Amino acid sequence: EFTNDILNASGLVIVVPEYNGSMPGALKLFIDLLPYPDSFEGRPICYIGIASGQFGALRPVEHLQQVFGYRNAYNFPKRVFVPAVHNVATRENGISDTELETRLAVQADDFIQFCRSLGKDI
Repeated sequence: EFTNDILNASGLVIVVPEYNGSMPGALKLFIDLLPYPDSFEGRPICYIGIASGQFGALRPVEHLQQVFGYRNAYNFPKRVFVPAVHNVATRENGISDTELETRLAVQADDFIQFCRSLGKDI
């Protein structure tokens, strides 16, 4: 089911938590199981890193950029990192940090323009 959603997407927004200094193994397995090259070839990818620590998942985002670059995706350069995510967002209340909301909104608007500049219908 997810495969068709990805194959039909104009672009992908990846929200990745940091797990032991990288992405969770389940995410890498999911990426590996998607069809090659159709799943990411020429597809724009946007990144949001979340972590409980101070670096906001910098390492897993950079790792993912390498993986998706290898798969010939278009890496959107404006990444958002969210350190100490537990202090700015909860399941019950959503995002409580207005500066983070602004950064995410700007990233979303810019990613839409990035996709359109690549000829994607979005």
